[in-house]
Amino acid sequence: AGKTTLVRELDARLRAQDVPTLTLSMDDFHNPRSIRQQRGRLSPDGYYTDAFNVPLVLRRVLAPLRSDAKVVTVPSASLDLLTDRFVKGADVTVGVDTVILFEGVFLFRPELVGRWDLRIFLQIDFETVLARALRRDAPQMGGATAVERRYRERYIPGQRRYLAQADPIRAADVVVDNRDPTAPKLIEPAP
Repeated sequence: AGKTTLVRELDARLRAQDVPTLTLSMDDFHNPRSIRQQRGRLSPDGYYTDAFNVPLVLRRVLAPLRSDAKVVTVPSASLDLLTDRFVKGADVTVGVDTVILFEGVFLFRPELVGRWDLRIFLQIDFETVLARALRRDAPQMGGATAVERRYRERYIPGQRRYLAQADPIRAADVVVDNRDPTAPKLIEPAP
């Protein structure tokens, strides 16, 4: 949808104004493969329910950031997805004046949605998702056929479940139609 690109652009603008920032990504907080794929490699429920270590994010990242402490230390990652090994030494120190830019999928799920000060949802259709995935993911996922299968069987159905259960458009403070990333359009969120 363009989440990483948007966060990079926001980060650059904030830093240009001497605002300290820290970018975190849900992609750095996956569960190990044994948990991610316990319902099957292509399970959409496994993608939505098991892919990410949400309890760790809540306990080790968001709780300290929401504390009254002037400085906290939080992990910037928990798992290396390629090696399926836990990351050590990825802790970062964050001051009270630091703007945290947290990007990723499923950030509007019920246990997370109320934790964000500002919620931006990038909206695109699933055919655009697939087209972008084919360009971006084919080399590391084993080609276009493997990408299409994984997206049609796991990722897109998992996203449909998320959209139905979490209703991120209604929960968002800002909704952006990002089908054309060169011309994003601001959409008024539902009241």
